[in-house]
Amino acid sequence: LLSGQVSDTSGNLAAAATLGTFSVGVSDSVAPTANLTVANITNSGSSTHTFTVTYSDNVAVDVSDITSTNVRVTGPNGYGQYATLVSVDVNSDGTPRTATLRITAPDDTWAFADNGTYTVSLRASQVSDTSGNLAAAATLGTFSVTLAQPAPEVVVEKFGSFDGQTRVTLTRPGANGTVVTYSIK
Repeated sequence: LLSGQVSDTSGNLAAAATLGTFSVGVSDSVAPTANLTVANITNSGSSTHTFTVTYSDNVAVDVSDITSTNVRVTGPNGYGQYATLVSVDVNSDGTPRTATLRITAPDDTWAFADNGTYTVSLRASQVSDTSGNLAAAATLGTFSVTLAQPAPEVVVEKFGSFDGQTRVTLTRPGANGTVVTYSIK
């Protein structure tokens, strides 16, 4: 209250004073969101693939919810794996928070047989904000594995003179685990 602004019916002015305090409660009903940053795999030989997921909220992300069970990666040939949490950029509640995650390659290294599209998904009810709002399940994005087919290994099976003719038999791996044989006379 400002001094001299209010008077009673007799004309007495009120002195400056604090009348009280109040607070306005605004409930937070907005769930956090997640955004993926991932590169495609174009070089073979690595055993892992690292990417980031950035969680954002209108108030603050509960950083304790960011774990190795939030994100699942699926792909060709039945590939499915939870992404392992490597680190979080800031280890306290707030927004945004960027998680660095890692998956391992099928069969220990990324190779031609792993080519295809891989989908990165946020699992439902895994990450919340500090008001308890849970992020919904979502497909965050995809990445592709595009690796060159290795040159086939050729094996000399036989070499020599048979029936007066020189012969060579070669074998190499074929599609789907088959063996291709060549005989040269």
